[in-house]
Amino acid sequence: MRDELFPYSVLTRDLDLKIKERDFERHHSASLYGKSNYTCSRKGTNCTIGSALKPKCTGCTHQKAREFARDVPNVILNYHLGLSSFAFTTTFKPRKLMVCDEAHQLESILVDFDAIQITYFRCDRYKLRFQTFTDMLKAQEWVKSYYQPEMHKIHSRLEAEAEIIKEMGGKPTKKHADKISEYNGITEHVELINHICNTDPTEIGNQYVLVHDKKMFQFKRLTGAHSFNSILKSMASKFLFMSSTFLSKNGFCDDLKIPRDETAFLSLESEFTE
Repeated sequence: MRDELFPYSVLTRDLDLKIKERDFERHHSASLYGKSNYTCSRKGTNCTIGSALKPKCTGCTHQKAREFARDVPNVILNYHLGLSSFAFTTTFKPRKLMVCDEAHQLESILVDFDAIQITYFRCDRYKLRFQTFTDMLKAQEWVKSYYQPEMHKIHSRLEAEAEIIKEMGGKPTKKHADKISEYNGITEHVELINHICNTDPTEIGNQYVLVHDKKMFQFKRLTGAHSFNSILKSMASKFLFMSSTFLSKNGFCDDLKIPRDETAFLSLESEFTE
């Protein structure tokens, strides 16, 4: 049974992934973290900042960790890193099995992964006019006509500033590191904004729900099915969804558009007395 499960991936919400990694021999399993968790000793910063600065590092700490995780039979990732890696890189090839820990939270994680949020705080920071909406189409039109063009201007300015910092070389100051981080964050935000602006207005209500309060509004997928089927489904032949608090097997399948007749539900007694 054990050989049949290799190789596999584990997606988890645990912060201390090393606990799971220690269950296996060194070359059987690896935990991979985001770039910011690795130190670029040459440039005195983390690998997110260091990898952006010239000259390019040889023997990058994060690059080595990623290559090791790519090549070992089993890899452990947190959900956000796993989804980002599968969606935007070709680091990992499909494996025989993907284990999703705390899977009762999976749909919420998938829905949040590509949610587009517009906040008063970001608008205030960049001196933009903010307003909230209760109507989906009006919100999309405001983003397209006002917010997107303004964010593109801000992104262009930050890109120019970041390029100057990248060319400087050496160890970055905190101010310079913060500017690179700001640019990276705005780049990701602009990509999400572009996506919602390119969504057909006649279809947006079938794909998203508008969530709002006085300080923000956001476009969120109606279910986690889109991200599951477009990102996770192709990355494994089989899936093992583990949780101590599944409410409904059929509901879980329906929300992710997993055919019920291709699944099995197994309930085990707890090993704990309390």
